[in-house]
Amino acid sequence: MRLVPQEYRRNFWLLFSDIGWFGVLSGSTIAFLAIYVARLGAGTEQIGLINAAPAFVSLLFSLSFGAWMYGKPTRRVVLINAALMRIYYLPLILLPVVLTAPLQIWLIIIMAFLMSIPGAGVQVGFTVLFGEAVPEEWRAYVAGTRNAIFAVACILTALVSGFILKSTPFPGGYQIVFAVGFVGAALSVASLYFVRLLPAVQVSVPAHSSGGSPDDMLYRATLRESRKQQASLTARDFHARLRFDIVKSPYSKVLLLIFAFHLTQYLPLPLFPILSVKILHLSDQIISIGSALFYLFMFMASTRMPQIAGRFGYQRTTGIGLISLAIYPIFLAVAQNEWLYLAANIFGGTGWALASGAMYNYGLEKAAPNPPAPYLAWFTLFANAGMLLGALIGPLVSNWAGIRLALAIFAAVRLITGIIIARKK
Repeated sequence: MRLVPQEYRRNFWLLFSDIGWFGVLSGSTIAFLAIYVARLGAGTEQIGLINAAPAFVSLLFSLSFGAWMYGKPTRRVVLINAALMRIYYLPLILLPVVLTAPLQIWLIIIMAFLMSIPGAGVQVGFTVLFGEAVPEEWRAYVAGTRNAIFAVACILTALVSGFILKSTPFPGGYQIVFAVGFVGAALSVASLYFVRLLPAVQVSVPAHSSGGSPDDMLYRATLRESRKQQASLTARDFHARLRFDIVKSPYSKVLLLIFAFHLTQYLPLPLFPILSVKILHLSDQIISIGSALFYLFMFMASTRMPQIAGRFGYQRTTGIGLISLAIYPIFLAVAQNEWLYLAANIFGGTGWALASGAMYNYGLEKAAPNPPAPYLAWFTLFANAGMLLGALIGPLVSNWAGIRLALAIFAAVRLITGIIIARKK
């Protein structure tokens, strides 16, 4: 942080704190929720619904959020929606002792859909907030460091969660893990509360950038002015601000690539918990070690993110990440015990560090010098369309071909898509 200008350090530390506490949530509740549901007896279709819920809701709301955010304070929008989303993690602590297993499964599915409504606002709003709180020349550094901190928090939390689940009888161990996750969710929101947007004059774009900084500066200045003069939208205004022209612009190539990325990413996800619990019969401790390995290699790759993105660019880095992610399902397709499961997490963590650290910066980069909110709303919509189709199609293919063959097919699709993204001009 010594080289970071003093005026940026506060925001950077708060963004690092936010992702650190979110890592606690991810290494506990998020990492083990699907495993918990699988141990309750859920099938691939039910886990697919949990994975599909955020994407389905975002398809309905992301464009509306993008239009609605015009003239509204980004920070307030993100804070309110983040708080509303993460409050749903609180009831999980009590579910294991008040409801039967079938009711728990369906209530968790319903909760997944409900929490995804404010989640859509967070998904659109945070990317805009990140763009307004971090200068462009520092985004790769901040994104990479956030990924590294996230990985460390997840490693430690996953290992602690595995110890808790091993030493505490079912379902009490999961209640403790879910309580840890809720604390992380609450403190993550608290960190975001203190983030402040940078003055327009401080947000600079490198001279070699393809986007013109004067337009970007003008947008930021007029955005802050418009927040003082908000007016209600007419139906025509709202429709115009959905910006359907973006789909016909050169940005459509970005949208198609990001759709393909998320489709192939989500195809095998509902199959992983079922394979781990019902076929490989892995213990919670082995699963926690696998999660720790995933995040350890995510951390290691994240520390190189600025150099990798600087050399290959955000688009090619996203494609390279997906190529690495293709190894995860193929290893699981042939696994007979925990060893290939653990090895798969090494490649999964590396690939996700590259892809997650690059793809949203790729979306921001291609949107410049235009106001980012409507572009990122379409970016989010196409991403969620891919997630939704992947989460729903994956279980169908698995029922037809079997889990192992389905995973092999999905691995091949990920590999081909990653190559296309990396090579696309």
